Amino acid sequence: MHVLSKSRIAVLASIALLPSFLKRPCYRLFFGYQIGKRVRVGLSIIDARECRIEDDVQIGHLNLVVRVEKL
Repeated sequence: MHVLSKSRIAVLASIALLPSFLKRPCYRLFFGYQIGKRVRVGLSIIDARECRIEDDVQIGHLNLVVRVEKL
C-alpha cells in the first residue's frame, strides 16, 4: 500500500498551487511522473506511485487523487 507522509502531501499541495506550466516539470522532477506535451493541470492534488499522462490531456480544478498505484 502507498504510504502518505506529511512531507509528501505538503509538496503535492504546494505544487497544486503553481500554474500548470510549472507543475509539469515539478511532477517530473520530484515524483518521476511521465507527462506529455500540452498537458494542463488545474488546482488538483495527484498522488500516485506511477503516473503517466498522455499528450493534450486536461485535468480540471478540485480533483483529489491519493493512494493510487498507477494512474
